[in-house]
Amino acid sequence: MRKTIIPLLCCGLMLCSACNKAEHSYIENQSAVSETATVEQVSEIPTEEEKETVSTESSPTQSTTIVINEPAKQETKITNTSSNTSLTTETTITKEQVTEEIEIADSTEVERLVIKYINEYRTAQGDTEAITLIGLTKVARYRARQLITDFAHTDIREVCAQLKYGIYFDMTEYGMDEKYNYYEGYDREAICKGEWFGDADMIAENIAEGFKNSAKHWDYLGDSKYEYIAVGITYNEADKYWYGCVFMSTENYGG
Repeated sequence: MRKTIIPLLCCGLMLCSACNKAEHSYIENQSAVSETATVEQVSEIPTEEEKETVSTESSPTQSTTIVINEPAKQETKITNTSSNTSLTTETTITKEQVTEEIEIADSTEVERLVIKYINEYRTAQGDTEAITLIGLTKVARYRARQLITDFAHTDIREVCAQLKYGIYFDMTEYGMDEKYNYYEGYDREAICKGEWFGDADMIAENIAEGFKNSAKHWDYLGDSKYEYIAVGITYNEADKYWYGCVFMSTENYGG
């Protein structure tokens, strides 16, 4: 009888010991990634509120806008909990933190590569390459900086007058008020903005491809009729957006 009880007690002790040693742990991984890609096309002719009407013999200026919104903020949260501690730790990685660790691409290199890709698309469809105008590039860069605070088209004559670029027309010679005097510097304008990541080549390809896939933009960006091109690109640290302006022209108005 004593021999039977002893083995039973031993088994009971072994079961209790196994239960006491059991541990419970888990790791939860949560990720929230949202992506939005939107392309907006704005009427090629600015409204009356955007542009003062000027009575001249020249044809109205037409412009278009492309807006590309890249992936929104990416957040990954990791929570670790175990039976050995009551401490819970959380690590959150946001887009802003990642951007700070990445060197921002050189804007002048992005400009050069945007022209490179646009010309490749043009020649691939049988059109000629556009010629870059250095003087007009300064105007395009000026416009790109303007877009940070006012993402909208402007009167061609206004921006050219501010920089005194292009051919000057004195309308007083035709009996008009001097307020109608203007500079003619380019023919068409396309503007863009977006949260593009990567090196200069990746950013430039995204911009050029966005314009290529927009029929209204490519109608003139890809047309051999417009022999001259100028691109201005700038990066705004405040909102992490790239802003760009592309000018196309049938004539070389000022180099």
